[in-house]
Amino acid sequence: MSWYPRLLYLNRAKDATITSSAETTGYPDDNAVDWRDWLRWAAADTNTYWIKANYGSQVTATALGLSGHNIYTNGARYKLDGSNNDADWTPIVAYITPDTDFTRVDFFTEVTYQYFRLTIDNNGGASFDLELGLFFVGNYIEFPEVPDFPADPDQQKDHSTRQRGESGRLLGIVNDWTERATTWTINYLTQAWVSNTWLPYWTSYRFEPFIWVWDSVDHGTESYLMEWNMETMNIPYNQVWRMPLTLEMRGVKEE
Repeated sequence: MSWYPRLLYLNRAKDATITSSAETTGYPDDNAVDWRDWLRWAAADTNTYWIKANYGSQVTATALGLSGHNIYTNGARYKLDGSNNDADWTPIVAYITPDTDFTRVDFFTEVTYQYFRLTIDNNGGASFDLELGLFFVGNYIEFPEVPDFPADPDQQKDHSTRQRGESGRLLGIVNDWTERATTWTINYLTQAWVSNTWLPYWTSYRFEPFIWVWDSVDHGTESYLMEWNMETMNIPYNQVWRMPLTLEMRGVKEE
């Protein structure tokens, strides 16, 4: 497995038919595939849940992503299986027990199935209430070079409200939310990679969120649901045919 940055962008579940074991009124399972992790699928009062994507025909996938969930809080675990007939299921990602409720990514060797099913349970324990904001099954772009360092993978910006008295003195500060805002520069990209991989992605998907994994081996748990903070695509021309790319992204810091 490479340690180059990966960008999960093609959520094939978004265009699939979604079904699940149960839904809470107002929180349908379709909520889990539209990239808005705050708009959640929810279900209650059992110890095993599943959500399934039916693509209508076989599709390839190389990654599973979850965000906006409470799997860790409930002491639960999850797994991913694939099928071509909705009856015989093959394991893709074996059971994993997460250590936070933050965004998670699991990579696997490319598979091809018509159905993908995520199962969440607590190994026969007590019933619990489930929430899931993003169910990603799909593909990623891997950058062929490492980012330039030093860089700050965890750069943050507080969005706060300050209250002042009539004299102008500070009465208090309330932090409304914290933004994760990072900038990455990746050098030595070939013209072929930029033309054949990056620009087609940018043309079709730049207005959609994505999951950013800046080091999929040594920092694989540092997976962030982000969006582009870029109005200009800047790829300076380089006469030695290798090009730099600067990426500005932002998202809500999970806490």
